[in-house]
Amino acid sequence: MKTEYVVALIMVVGGIIVALINGLIAIYAKRLDSATSGKGEFPPDKNWKRSKWIFTSLIVLIMVGLSLWRFYIARPESVPPVEATVSESESVPLIEATVSESESAPLIEATVNISATNDWQSSRTIIKGARVEVLALSGQWSPRVDSLGNHIWTDANGTGSPIYFSEIGLKAPLGSLIAKMGDGSPFVVGKNTEFVADTTEQLFFRIHDINLDDNSGYIKIRVRAWTQ
Repeated sequence: MKTEYVVALIMVVGGIIVALINGLIAIYAKRLDSATSGKGEFPPDKNWKRSKWIFTSLIVLIMVGLSLWRFYIARPESVPPVEATVSESESVPLIEATVSESESAPLIEATVNISATNDWQSSRTIIKGARVEVLALSGQWSPRVDSLGNHIWTDANGTGSPIYFSEIGLKAPLGSLIAKMGDGSPFVVGKNTEFVADTTEQLFFRIHDINLDDNSGYIKIRVRAWTQ
């Protein structure tokens, strides 16, 4: 138990004990005076003085005890100031704004409509080492017609199993979107593809089909390129 609690408790209990002792003394004195005077009651003046002294002593001691309790116990304990320290490992680094390659502005960005009725169609010149992204945005085209003369439509992924055309030099689904760099080997693009240019050349596109007379439609594509 804290020293402040003990002091307050002693003062309060001491006040009560002193008041009780004074009360017993007053009662004894009253009986003594009554026996001496032969009267059955305590003299009024002495009775009042003793009662007043007892009451005053009791009040003073209780007030002292309450004051000590208020000062030492009821008051909030002081809280030492907290020093905010940041260790080296917890230090807040400076915010570095970084932009990833995919979020940076492309060196080249172009939107081109690739017709199903034309041969190789140029888009943009791609620099060697650039990362290229091709995305089919919209549109449909038809690489052939059925027996009733109705066009069979498809998207940039084409239709059916891969078929090889020696005139193109590539095996891919009929009607798929294909591309090549300059006079290089063709490759399948489909709805989207990414590659790194191994030379600085024009990027060409076309439909994977050799009979272009019965074709129709177009695919709208977006070409973007970033330097490595």
